[in-house]
Amino acid sequence: MTIVTRLASAQETMRYDKDRNYYLFGVGYHLTGIQNPGLNYIIDRYNETRQGQAGAATLTKEMDYLNNPGGFAFGMFLLDNKYLNGYFFDLNAAFLKSKAHAEGLDVNQNPASRDLELRMGNYSLDFGFMFYQSPFIDLGIGMGTSFLWGTITTRTGNADFENAQDIISGGFQFFPQINFFLTKSVPVSLSVKPYYYIDLIKTDFSDLNEFINPYTASDDPAEDQQGRFSHLGAQIRLNLMIRGAKQEGARNIEGKHKTRKGTQGFE
Repeated sequence: MTIVTRLASAQETMRYDKDRNYYLFGVGYHLTGIQNPGLNYIIDRYNETRQGQAGAATLTKEMDYLNNPGGFAFGMFLLDNKYLNGYFFDLNAAFLKSKAHAEGLDVNQNPASRDLELRMGNYSLDFGFMFYQSPFIDLGIGMGTSFLWGTITTRTGNADFENAQDIISGGFQFFPQINFFLTKSVPVSLSVKPYYYIDLIKTDFSDLNEFINPYTASDDPAEDQQGRFSHLGAQIRLNLMIRGAKQEGARNIEGKHKTRKGTQGFE
């Protein structure tokens, strides 16, 4: 056997020896840049119609937008055949939340306040390909389907919260995927996924408008009360990593060559 043949055989053996499925189970945080124009319009109308006009309340603190909700995320990630093809699948869920508060005087000059809370679940199924793989870092690109499902609730003063608006949205997201393998001694990894979400379903916020702006909602243009949840966002997760059994190619040539052991990364 020539030297070139032996080197090629050794390299192939190293690839097969490292060929595993990797399962990542993680928790982290999900950030969004959500700024829905329809929702912001309703809040603008709430503030505009409470400026001391005849028969109207007067705000001393205006209602903020329910922009950029964030929250905890959970996910399960599968990297198929590391070093041989690098396809991956990711199933994850995030629970997003944003709050807003307004204060002022009602029409009788008594102190009054209103709270809004946006709560949404962000559920996605993603797939992609790792175009660069090493013991320390994997880089890839992917896309997936994503759904937003939640509610906006509100209350005045210290009353109980009431449901004012249901939210159902669906679309696609596109992203780079970065996985860091932190150490060999502890099977943990850090995954980072910035993304762009394209919303295919416009949400109509007329229910919310009628709830918090009952005297002016009928005069507002219908189109202005609608908007999409398209946005930039990112998810960061710390994962417990489980390495699957060696693939068939590795089992067939087990013992022919031994790969060099490193002290960092997780192969």
